[in-house]
Amino acid sequence: MSIQAHRCNQDNCNGFILAENADYNYEHAMKNNNGILDRCKCTECGKEFVMVVAHVLVEVDEDDMLVDELPQCDIREYEKSQIRK
Repeated sequence: MSIQAHRCNQDNCNGFILAENADYNYEHAMKNNNGILDRCKCTECGKEFVMVVAHVLVEVDEDDMLVDELPQCDIREYEKSQIRK
């Protein structure tokens, strides 16, 4: 088990959102809970956040070690690039 920590993104809040990175049941979350794995609250302002099933595209080195997360772009950006070809 490990704990994920995120900084709260609410204005004037210096709190943290802590999420236990537990053995989640992904199948149950997808079938019965709209992809929500857990609900977490900010330690300062109490704002609720949800842990969801997600897929992230990352760059890895030759040893499959994480290099960086690739930023997402709007699909329309890709579509426009194909029109110009």
